[in-house]
Amino acid sequence: MTFNALEITYFARTLAGCMFGSSDPAADVPHLLSHYRAGDLDLRSLVTDHIGLSEVDEAFARMRTGTGARTVIRFE
Repeated sequence: MTFNALEITYFARTLAGCMFGSSDPAADVPHLLSHYRAGDLDLRSLVTDHIGLSEVDEAFARMRTGTGARTVIRFE
């Protein structure tokens, strides 16, 4: 990324960084779980497929074609 450092001060812009969305897992995960348990957070609609561990190669092949990007692997 390149930018003119003078633009930051001249246009009163702010440059900020974050790691992993600046989340706090200790606080955020319990909060999200409470929403899920209450039925307010629909995670099932985010999953496109469920596979076993033996199907991982096929899942990567589908992902390369632009399908199956939201696959959950079952470790059974």
